[in-house]
Amino acid sequence: TTPCSSVSAFVAMMDSKTAGENGALEHSDAGSPLVALFFKLVRSLPDDSLASLTAAVPAEPASLADLTVLAFQTRATRGMGKGEKDLFFKMLAALPVEAATATLHLVPHFGYWKDYLLMQGVAGIDAAVKDKALSLLADQLLKDAAELEAAEKEARTPNLTLAGKYAPREGSAFDGLAKRLSTHLFGNKNEAASARKYRKLVASLNRALLTTEVLMAANRWAEIEFARVSSLCLQRSRKAFLNEALKGKLAPAQEETGNRHPEDEQR
Repeated sequence: TTPCSSVSAFVAMMDSKTAGENGALEHSDAGSPLVALFFKLVRSLPDDSLASLTAAVPAEPASLADLTVLAFQTRATRGMGKGEKDLFFKMLAALPVEAATATLHLVPHFGYWKDYLLMQGVAGIDAAVKDKALSLLADQLLKDAAELEAAEKEARTPNLTLAGKYAPREGSAFDGLAKRLSTHLFGNKNEAASARKYRKLVASLNRALLTTEVLMAANRWAEIEFARVSSLCLQRSRKAFLNEALKGKLAPAQEETGNRHPEDEQR
């Protein structure tokens, strides 16, 4: 069972309601440590309260699976969940190591790639989980590098993740992690050479991530610097840049938002 499971006892419990003091239906946490935990998961929750609430969850497979679901729902951004990064890290520390490592690949979907770096400094998260996080980041950097090379040979726009954008750099707050990744990827026999290869890999990915076509494909329109857009791309994608439909005319009320994706803030 993973956080993407379609059927969950936790979801069923969340739907259970009882009559409150004024007779109105409200969520009930009676008999459900998971539901009680859900409603307590706010930024101001003290660490000792979080520890006692998670400890109250039965140590059985179904309940632990639901606790994992709840951890990722707590982290989830973009309207999917509460967007609480620090609470997620603390819950990750409370999960069984097997559950944490088995679902760790979902972190960039519910949060972002930098979470793998930030969790390295969180006390309580098992070393195996932290190592797995860096390994996942390293693997994705290699996959993106291979995709970039293939796309260049095939003269197409590469389909890249944002792993390269958040990869640690030397001389940054994550300097030590950059060194670990460079030796993980390129070996430790010649650390200077490994560091050079790592810098080259990250730089090439970031150059590609800043190209207009890649930003458009990733729906990162707000990051496009139009001074750097080629005239040919500007001509071909004029309607897209203006957020206008290919056919039809704009209504007066659509002058500012466009009529292609008027509700999309990125556009």
